[in-house]
This record gives sequence, C-alpha cells and structure tokens, in this order.
Amino acid sequence: MSAAGHNPYAPPAATVSDVEAPAAPRTRPRSVTLGIAVLWANAALALVYNGLFLRTRVPDLPSPMFAAILLVYALLGVGIAAWVSIKLARGRNWMRMLLLVVMLIALLSLTVLLRNWAIVQRLYANAPALGALSGLRLILDIVLLALLFTPTANAWFRPRPAAGEASGGS
Repeated sequence: MSAAGHNPYAPPAATVSDVEAPAAPRTRPRSVTLGIAVLWANAALALVYNGLFLRTRVPDLPSPMFAAILLVYALLGVGIAAWVSIKLARGRNWMRMLLLVVMLIALLSLTVLLRNWAIVQRLYANAPALGALSGLRLILDIVLLALLFTPTANAWFRPRPAAGEASGGS
C-alpha cells in the first residue's frame, strides 16, 4: 500500500512557474459605448417610426388596437436592443458580425428599392416624416457600424486567451 501520511488522491504539489498573472480587466472602448448609445437611439426612432407608420397607413385602426400593436413593437424592440447591447458590451464579436450581415442585407434591399423610385415616392408621398425617419435611421445604422469597427473596437472584440491559457510558446 502507501507510506503513512501519503495520500495517493491528493493533487500534485508541484509549483507552476510559467503561468502569468491574470490580466487586468479591459475597459470597453469609447467607440463601442457610443455605438451602444446609437443603437438605443435607433431603437427609440424605430418606435416613433412604427407608431407613425400605423397612424398614416392604417388610419382607421381603433385606439386600443393601435396601443396594443405599438406596445408589442415596443417590447420586441426594447428586448432585441437590450440583447444586442448586452452582447456588444460583453465584447461578443459574433454579435458585431451578425449586425454587419443584417445591415448589409438591409442595404442591399434598399438599393433594390431605390432602383424602383416610383415605389419609394408612393410609399412616402403622404408621409414625408416616415421618409425622413427612415433616412435618419439609415444614417444611425452606418454610424453604428463605423463605431463598432474602429481600430480600438477591433482590438477589444478580438478573442482573448482563456484564463490559465499560456499566451506565449509554440
């Protein structure tokens, strides 16, 4: 069996000398924080846009129905904005890439729509405020992407080595 005082199930007692101290927590770059603020501003404008859209496109909608639909839009919009903001604030690069892909698809559909200018004119002829809000939201989307892809944001979203994982070596 074993000698007195020796426990075969005890963890190894060897010292590890090549482990680095944990890195200090990184602070979020200002561009990412501003990007999250732009995301929330755009979410607020989306709520205004949806309310205006319902009022101008479905003017006979009863007030309780209007309020219910707007509440659903608000809850969904706030929920999605919160989820996206939390993931961006935690440095999740996949969320940044997902936003990029979604916005590129939106820009592609916008270019298709703009090629048919008559549709755009009919869509916004009776509600120019909808067109203005759409344009403002597009600008905010572009600003958001620009803020999330600055050099400091790129470095911050870059994957970090896991705790205890050696950063040097082969």
